[in-house]
Amino acid sequence: MQKLPCHQICWQRLLLYHRRKLLLALPLLFLCLVLFVVPSNNVSLTNATATTTTQKKSFLRRTKKYHKISVPPTPDELSQLNAELADPDDILLWASQQFPQSLVQVSSLGPSGLVIMDKLQKLGLQKIPVLTMDTLHLFEETYDLMKRVRRHYPDMSLQVYTPADYQQRQEFDAAYGADLYKTDPNKYGRLTKVEPMERALKEHHAQAWITGRRRSQGGERNELSPVEYDADSHRIKLNPLVFWTYDQVWAYIRQHKVPYNALHDQGYKSIGDVMTSRAVDASAPERSGRFVGLNRTECGMHAHLEKIQQMRAKAAEDEEEFSMPTLPCADCRDVDAANFQNKIVETTDRDILLEFYSPLCGACQDFAPTMQRIVAKVKDRITVSRFDITDNDVSDQMEQQGFNVEVTPTLYLVQHNPFRVTKYKGRHSEFATVDWVEKMIARSPTK
Repeated sequence: MQKLPCHQICWQRLLLYHRRKLLLALPLLFLCLVLFVVPSNNVSLTNATATTTTQKKSFLRRTKKYHKISVPPTPDELSQLNAELADPDDILLWASQQFPQSLVQVSSLGPSGLVIMDKLQKLGLQKIPVLTMDTLHLFEETYDLMKRVRRHYPDMSLQVYTPADYQQRQEFDAAYGADLYKTDPNKYGRLTKVEPMERALKEHHAQAWITGRRRSQGGERNELSPVEYDADSHRIKLNPLVFWTYDQVWAYIRQHKVPYNALHDQGYKSIGDVMTSRAVDASAPERSGRFVGLNRTECGMHAHLEKIQQMRAKAAEDEEEFSMPTLPCADCRDVDAANFQNKIVETTDRDILLEFYSPLCGACQDFAPTMQRIVAKVKDRITVSRFDITDNDVSDQMEQQGFNVEVTPTLYLVQHNPFRVTKYKGRHSEFATVDWVEKMIARSPTK
């Protein structure tokens, strides 16, 4: 074997020595990194793990293959789908897979709609168009919000639609009159909300659209499902926040720093047009302060009153007699604006359970069988009356007497000696409603 020169032997031994020192130092270097480098970046190991877990869940959701449905869906398909979908992210991701080129969000830029926009962006679905209707009669704060939303979500497509052929409020009011919202609210809603929305949906070839409606908003929205089929428009309606509360929406907005309308800080819970929106008390229902003086129960986008106008127009076009739909109710006494005072207010013989309803209201139709059972249980003790809001306006006098109808169906118990009106705020179930009526009667000072 060839013997190495002395200088090479010395050099190899020196390298070996330093390698051993380096191996001994590695654990110490790693410990230093953990103790000093990670805290200096304000990221704990726990937070890093949580972030990784969240990212992993988000990735799994995005790559999940959700249950498909046909359009129009069968009742069984809808039932199965609504049993599977509850989380807002799942609902949005399902819709993005089901309708990759024909899904839009329709939003008035209220708190719920803004939460959905933020979620779309975080889920990587920012290419879904967001459509909003400018009635030309909005608050300056709402127009300012549009600008801030565009800056906050530069990758999202916020598209604003105005009434056909009009871009300025002065032009619209000159053509139709500044009081159209009051003299003919149905026509006003059709021109400023319904027509622009239908035009927007057609332009985008929308098969499905996302709304911000929630059950906690009450009234017609009490029985909402995550996914619905609108037979009139032949489109799917999605309600991602259907199970969220008002407080959950605002907690999300504050946590994620989502931009919102400055009017909310001034007591406005629901914001529409300047003429018909008002600030309300903090304890007031969420959709109070809207449609002031118009006796409307829903905005034009979701109203059942619009269907009446369409049915009338269709009957006239076909030269047929228009027949108003009805919801039968045995043992119910129907009242209208003409006889409301003497049949409700001035009647003192018995207490009255009064329902405000519309035969075209989906929630009223669902509630009708329950209402029949309620009537059967209470008719021996009180009178049951109904007021159809479709062709009857709730007058200012009625509102002053305590009948403030925002959504349908709405129930009131009318008692006398002294005269008092109590609104039912519980679930529209047979047991809960009957139990409430019995307790109210038992508390009556006349009993």
